[in-house]
Amino acid sequence: MKQTKILIVEDDRLIRWSITDRLTGSGYCVTAVDSGERAVEALRHNDYSLLIADYMLPGMDGLSVAEEVRRHTPDIAILMISALRNLPLKETVRTGKIGAFLQKPFSLEELERHINTLLENDG
Repeated sequence: MKQTKILIVEDDRLIRWSITDRLTGSGYCVTAVDSGERAVEALRHNDYSLLIADYMLPGMDGLSVAEEVRRHTPDIAILMISALRNLPLKETVRTGKIGAFLQKPFSLEELERHINTLLENDG
């Protein structure tokens, strides 16, 4: 069976490691990077089913990454995560630029529920 490939872009090393560890343990094939630019580069060279992107990244923010990804890989599922409380992401979810938004802090169980929902709806 082919493993589902997930790309994580999160600049906080502990959060990135925690998500990677959990998803790898759940059987996903995970690539994790710390910047939007590295995420776009990884997406150019690999076929991912899901992008998990932090909204607040140094340089290219998560929404810019999502918009760039949508131009080149329109079918990828996108989960945006952020500690910010007042983001205009509900409209972004509604318009399809991202598939879901998850507010930090979140449990890893909650993250996996969102992932499962996105991948079920995508596949």
